[in-house]
Amino acid sequence: MSEVRRPRRVAGRRVRALDGGTTHRVGGLFGTINFARDDSRTPFSSADLCAAGIVSEHLSLAIERAHRFEQSTNRAGILENAIDRIPQAIVIADLHGRILFRNRATRRVGCHDRR
Repeated sequence: MSEVRRPRRVAGRRVRALDGGTTHRVGGLFGTINFARDDSRTPFSSADLCAAGIVSEHLSLAIERAHRFEQSTNRAGILENAIDRIPQAIVIADLHGRILFRNRATRRVGCHDRR
């Protein structure tokens, strides 16, 4: 939940701090997001608090998507390595016949890219 904290000094200036909330990803807490405003400006409004909450939620979703992308890339590498070690020639092509992957065994039997 977003909350405004009392003014403090940052880089020699008094600022009001807004704790924008925590960001989460699967497996627990990832971090926090904080905003600051010079103390000479008006305090954070309820609209600011709402916006900070929305930013925090979107940041959590973006972090989760990045984490899932990283996991899928790792899994693809594991599968590619496993297929590459199979002794039979394996060619993976898309619906248009473009070769996406050939394992090592295809070199032994003379399979070449059709481009």
